[in-house]
Amino acid sequence: MKKAIIFTVLALVSAFSSANAFQNITPSVAYSMMASGQAIMLDVRTPEEWAWVGHPGANKLGAGSEIAAKVFNIAFEIEKPGKGYELIPNNLFMVDVAKLNLASNQAIMTLCRSGSRSVKAAQALEADGYTNVYNVVGGFEGGTDSKGYRTVASGWKNLGFPYTFGFTGNIDESVPGN
Repeated sequence: MKKAIIFTVLALVSAFSSANAFQNITPSVAYSMMASGQAIMLDVRTPEEWAWVGHPGANKLGAGSEIAAKVFNIAFEIEKPGKGYELIPNNLFMVDVAKLNLASNQAIMTLCRSGSRSVKAAQALEADGYTNVYNVVGGFEGGTDSKGYRTVASGWKNLGFPYTFGFTGNIDESVPGN
């Protein structure tokens, strides 16, 4: 009986840990990992968010230049064609990730606006065999205040980490053949 209970507990722990194996990290830890060359970042927001809202990288004063070549934009969800604004799954997400030619044990961090899409992207990366995956909590812009504005100091931008605008580093520009 004891063996059956131990086996059941171990099976549950194993199933839970494999389903959520990625680690949540703060923007501070993410910045340190990139600056020291330990990891790359996949900003999984849409190309429009990447360009117009901004993304981690060197600002006009040069702060963040050590991470500029380590941040790539590969949208996990894309804008649905037609009227209105609705995001749908990007069926080419893993195809685009594969174009980066990353080792399965490469440290990869995922980042989105507030931390929701990046969790899904981290799970997709792990399901595809990547073993060293991190999710940046708070995302790029962080949470919302009582009026719905993203002013809460929990995301990359609102915590004061360097960022820039434009399409430099977008997957379409940085991956040959895309």
